[in-house]
Formats: sequence, C-alpha cells, structure tokens
Amino acid sequence: SHIVLSLLEQGYEVNVLDSNLNSSSEVVKKISDILSFEKIYPGNKFKTYKGDIRDKIILENIFIEAIQEG
Repeated sequence: SHIVLSLLEQGYEVNVLDSNLNSSSEVVKKISDILSFEKIYPGNKFKTYKGDIRDKIILENIFIEAIQEG
C-alpha cells in the first residue's frame, strides 16, 4: 500500500493484483481516503483486481485490458 500511494502521488498509473490472503480489501479504501485527504484524485489511474499472481488467465486479462486502453 505504501508503494501504491507513492506511485500515485508521483502521477503513475497503478494496477494492483491482490488475493487478499495477507491483506484486506479495506486497504483500497484507506488508500483512496489518504489520496482524497492529500487532494490527489487519480481517476482511472488506479485499478484493483482480486486474484492470484499465479493465475495465468487473470494476468492475461489484465494485460489485454491494458493494451486495449493504451
């Protein structure tokens, strides 16, 4: 979450893939709250996906979506 915040603060586009095994979906809300407090509105530069990095299908879909948007 700290890296995500730092990247968004610097204006980068961030996609997060998380299975939430060692974290909570509440983290996304906290990131949004912090950005809002700092008056940083990433708009569509911040996307989250729930899944496992070992799942080739979800990775494929994320990359296909990124290519189509690019």
